[in-house]
Amino acid sequence: MIMAYRHILTDMAASQFISTYQPFKVGEWIEVKDYYGRVIERNLIQTKILTPDNEIVVIPNSTLLRNSVVNRTRSGALRIQIPVAVGTEIDLKEIEDRLLQIAADMKVDLLPDTTPQVRVTQVTPQETRLILLLQIANPAKRDQIVSDVQKRFYELLSKRN
Repeated sequence: MIMAYRHILTDMAASQFISTYQPFKVGEWIEVKDYYGRVIERNLIQTKILTPDNEIVVIPNSTLLRNSVVNRTRSGALRIQIPVAVGTEIDLKEIEDRLLQIAADMKVDLLPDTTPQVRVTQVTPQETRLILLLQIANPAKRDQIVSDVQKRFYELLSKRN
C-alpha cells in the first residue's frame, strides 16, 4: 500500500514543508523549472499556477521542494525584454533614444533606481533587431507593458515616415 501511494505521500510531506517555510503564497508570481506564473491554488498534493498565456500548470509539491523556486513577487521586480525590429536605413542612436524615452514615460511601472537598457540582438541587410530591457515592479503587468511599449514605438515609427 505504501509503495502504491509513495508519490502522494511525498507530495503531502512536501506540502507541509511549503506551509512551514512559505516560499510563496497564493497570488504571488513564481518561477520553477521551465514554468512561470501566478499561484492560483495550493493543496496537499499539488500547486497550480496560471501562466501569462492563461495556461494552468499543475506542479506536484514534491517537485517544488526538489527544485529552486524563484518568487518574483517578493523579489520586487521582473526583468522583461521587449523586442523591436527596424529597417537598417534608420539611425540606431535615434531608435535607442526613442525607446529610452518611451521607457522614461512608463516610469511609474518600473522599479525605482533601475535604468532601462537597449541592446542590439541581430543585424541583417534588411533590418536591425533590438530589445528594450526593463525592470518592472508588478509582474502581473508584464504583458500589458510589453504591448504598450511596442504600440507606442511603432506609432512613433509611423509618424516618422
